[in-house]
Amino acid sequence: FMVLADTGEDAVVSCTSCAYAANTEKAEIRAPEGMENPEVVKARGGSPALERVSTPGKKTIEEVSGFLKVDPSRLIKTLIYKFHKDGESGLIALLLRGGDEANEAKFARLLGAASVELAGDAEAEASTGAVVGFAGPVGLKIPLYADRGVSFIKDGVTGANEPDTHFRHVMAGRDFEPAYADLRVAGAGDGCPRCDGSFELRRGIEVGHIFKLGTKYSESMGATFLDENGKEKPMIMCCYGIGIGRTAAAAIEQNHDEGGIIWPVPLAPFDCHIVAVNVKDEATMKVAEALYSELQEKGLDVLFDDRKVRAGFKFKDADLIGIPVRITVSANTVAEDSVEIKERRAEEPTLVRVEDVATEIERLVREG
Repeated sequence: FMVLADTGEDAVVSCTSCAYAANTEKAEIRAPEGMENPEVVKARGGSPALERVSTPGKKTIEEVSGFLKVDPSRLIKTLIYKFHKDGESGLIALLLRGGDEANEAKFARLLGAASVELAGDAEAEASTGAVVGFAGPVGLKIPLYADRGVSFIKDGVTGANEPDTHFRHVMAGRDFEPAYADLRVAGAGDGCPRCDGSFELRRGIEVGHIFKLGTKYSESMGATFLDENGKEKPMIMCCYGIGIGRTAAAAIEQNHDEGGIIWPVPLAPFDCHIVAVNVKDEATMKVAEALYSELQEKGLDVLFDDRKVRAGFKFKDADLIGIPVRITVSANTVAEDSVEIKERRAEEPTLVRVEDVATEIERLVREG
């Protein structure tokens, strides 16, 4: 469960046309048109024959694209991964367009692997015959998987599996045959898998999780059901966890200004905040203490600032703490048999007669 916030630790994509949303690790990307027909991919030809070119010391996408004067989107990067499945390990290659990022979670799910990780330099070099940075799919002897975007590169550049060497005019379907899947991290502008819309990219804070427990606990508890054939089977269980601290942090990220927190009423630690401007003034304290008692008797949670500090400090702290409603009691308001009530989101306070304060606070809390 994600809450959108500019300072969130996770990247989230959401569709501009429907309700689909997911973090970038889980987000599916709509398949490009033509992906369902391999002949369409091969028919995109027009690329000249492979050309081996010298690229001394040029390993990164930026270095190679600059040296060969080609757009990074035409580069096909080859990543050598080590996967772990059913107690065994192996090497496998993942191909991506130059500017794309591998989605290792999608890759592991596709393989049914417990995990995937980039192979060490020695393992990668042993499988390709070249140092890292010069690997390529042409002639590679390990299984090839490619993100679907690779199929649309008809005049590409890849490593040649030789030191300081790349291939130009590479084309998938002619020079190598990978298995295609959605294997990259989703981003802004990618196609939504549920409709014809596209993604926008936001930040989010993760505040909750759903966990699949399977049948581990239902089997031990004897929690079963009868399937359509009348056979008894254990229930598949799940649970969810909510991060209390994260929920509070997310609420603050969405509700604050330059002065401090603006607590939503349902989450606020107090309903209202009484500020006695001058605690040495007997009349001020008499009204403030009476309101404190009256509001508490009505079941409201009240924060009472009766510190012996200047009023400016109290008002600054009130904004910083962010209780939804502030009640200011001063000699001037008491002289008018009134107090100032200011909602944290409001620009200006309102003068309210003392006898009406409890009713007004109850209304604000109820409507908040």
